[in-house]
Amino acid sequence: MSKPTLRDLAKAYSKGILQKENYREARATLINGILSGDDTLQVNEYPALVELPDEESLDVTERKSVKKKLL
Repeated sequence: MSKPTLRDLAKAYSKGILQKENYREARATLINGILSGDDTLQVNEYPALVELPDEESLDVTERKSVKKKLL
């Protein structure tokens, strides 16, 4: 079985599966392991929220309007 993530611990605590002290102990152990380098974090690859156009294909006016929309 893999180690629980912080999210897993928080969900278990919110559902009442873990008591407050057990949650805090497990959370502290997890965080200490990450900070000491004993445990590694998995990188989450999220898709882009918007697909950006290729700036080279836009003229100067379009570049300005696209940047304004994104801001």
